Amino acid sequence: MNRLDFIKQTLLSVGIGKLPTKWIKQYSKIYLLQSFVRGFQYYNGPKLLNEMKEGDMLELVREPENKYDDCAVALHWNKKKIGFVPAEENHLLSKLLDAKAIDIQAEITRLEPNAKTWENVSVALFLLKELNEPLPEHAQYLTTLETQKYYTLKHKDRVIRVELNEEYDNDENLEEDIDYYSFLVDHSANDSIYDMIHGNLSPTDDYGVKNRIFVVRKDWKDFDTLVEEPFSKIESWMKAEGLMFEEVEKLTISLNDAQKIIPKIKDLQEIYAKDGTRFIELILA
Repeated sequence: MNRLDFIKQTLLSVGIGKLPTKWIKQYSKIYLLQSFVRGFQYYNGPKLLNEMKEGDMLELVREPENKYDDCAVALHWNKKKIGFVPAEENHLLSKLLDAKAIDIQAEITRLEPNAKTWENVSVALFLLKELNEPLPEHAQYLTTLETQKYYTLKHKDRVIRVELNEEYDNDENLEEDIDYYSFLVDHSANDSIYDMIHGNLSPTDDYGVKNRIFVVRKDWKDFDTLVEEPFSKIESWMKAEGLMFEEVEKLTISLNDAQKIIPKIKDLQEIYAKDGTRFIELILA
């Protein structure tokens, strides 16, 4: 009797519902990464969103020839690319996938169509671990499915009014009631601004209601002509407000002008005035 015949005979003799307990294996999901799909707005994702369901499996596809990141790991839904694993999380993951060392799986954990596109789809990467012994207490977090923090659903966080002084405040170029978060991300050609905001700035929901301005380090020589005219007014206003940062090569601009220089932003930092008002410094390349 060969092995297959033996298994068949055993199953028939004990019945499917009476398999020995030792033959039945149980598994737990061990979550290695939970995040939004990065770059979702740039690929097929928005067109497919209505077809997706929570729990849908995703394919992890390595892109070693990606010109922007040789560790890139794309996410495919039904063979269609919808974005990437966040770049800051893919270094070790790409090596594990290349080595085919362990079976890492990915699934959609939450769909939020009312959020901005970059927060539409939450995913989890996980592996299956046999429940032959419990995880130590300090590792229990690996079995917990998290809810991502949504920034674009908090409409109360409408931010920025660019305010300089009474004379400049009447300038037709100034825009009021602008959501600076969406403004920066929407006018960015890639995910770099999104990464800077979440990596360098305090959480959006900690922001108060005080008006804010953009403060820019003048590293770009072509930027001089953009702000030459209002610079003297800005400088005097900054001194009057007692802002706590250097006056050399720092100035304030309107949101319309900020939109023109978003492609030049290389960093974002927070600065505070003496009254506690928060300012976002755009550092240009």
